[in-house]
Amino acid sequence: PETLEKLEVKFVVNATVELPDTPLPDNNIPEYMRVALKDTRESNLIDYFDEVADKIEEIRQKDGKSLVHCVAGVSRSVSLVIAYLMKYSDMTLNQAFHHVRSVRPQVRPNLGFFKQLVDYEQRLRGTTTVSMVFCNSLGEDIPDVYEPEYRAMELLYQKYRRSFAKR
Repeated sequence: PETLEKLEVKFVVNATVELPDTPLPDNNIPEYMRVALKDTRESNLIDYFDEVADKIEEIRQKDGKSLVHCVAGVSRSVSLVIAYLMKYSDMTLNQAFHHVRSVRPQVRPNLGFFKQLVDYEQRLRGTTTVSMVFCNSLGEDIPDVYEPEYRAMELLYQKYRRSFAKR
């Protein structure tokens, strides 16, 4: 609680089912929201994009700060922050993803959340800046912004498949 007060955090989002509620000061500031979802492709995070983004913006308009967290700060919380940036910072999904990744390089929303972000961008802008592309080595679609990471794996997969076929 002392750290939240020191950082002037006025709103906390706990995007987990695994962690207990964040300990807060007795005066109920900051405000608190729980997004109790598992980090699975099937979880419907898109249902929370507007509610969380609107509250973060309301707090920002009052010169407040928000803290959005999950367990590892890689998928759930990142997806909520990207949705906020798309809605209120006039960023495309591609821009918001790369902006967040520039600050926290390990971010990696799960494939289900990324598809939901693509759908959200389509709803907000009428177009999308990230495409889902098929990755042979995984046998499924991935966001094109993940493609450079999988390119080496894809080359290895193709080489392995060719050498296996020769036997």
